Amino acid sequence: QNPRRPRAGGGVGGEGRIQLARQRRKAGASLMYDSPTLLRNSQKGRPMLSETERLALLAPPTGKVSIVLDTDTYNEIDDQFAIVYALLSPERIALEALYAAPFHNARSDSPADGMERSYAEIERVLERMGRAGAAPIYRGSTRWMTARDDVVRSEAAEDLVRRAHEPREGPLYVVAIAAITNVAAALLIDPTIAGLLEGTAFLAAR
Repeated sequence: QNPRRPRAGGGVGGEGRIQLARQRRKAGASLMYDSPTLLRNSQKGRPMLSETERLALLAPPTGKVSIVLDTDTYNEIDDQFAIVYALLSPERIALEALYAAPFHNARSDSPADGMERSYAEIERVLERMGRAGAAPIYRGSTRWMTARDDVVRSEAAEDLVRRAHEPREGPLYVVAIAAITNVAAALLIDPTIAGLLEGTAFLAAR
């Protein structure tokens, strides 16, 4: 085991991660993300994590975790499996929301069409599981970002901003398994959520 990586449940992992989340929410956001500090601790506008915070985020979570799942469900079958796994693992996962993400390939006519197909597919998966309404579903971006400061507003992005500011006992994890547009838009709408979202796992980006 890497001696620099803390064990879950001790140090800055486990309970330490929860304490870090509580401290950030009590302050409204990490001081690291205040404008003056952001300018000092950034490269090209990207917030820099302290060593302690970086190690805390690398530590595997213990117990039940709260997640939002950002998915282009109609695109590939791994997304359906992700939804099913999350819903069938209540002892480990609290699925708070599902975000339909855009995609554009042979299975869609445009990013907007891909997002709408994914929204309908999420509904279909939940219905076939007998779990309709198990988690709220939000429509995501209808187009790609054209620049770093191009804010593509959507229901999904707005919900992530709101949800990030909600008081909670532990971290909120963003599991993005599609184009990262919805999450990027949320960060542009409200950059302070970068200090409130404890974990972001993603498999694709655009």
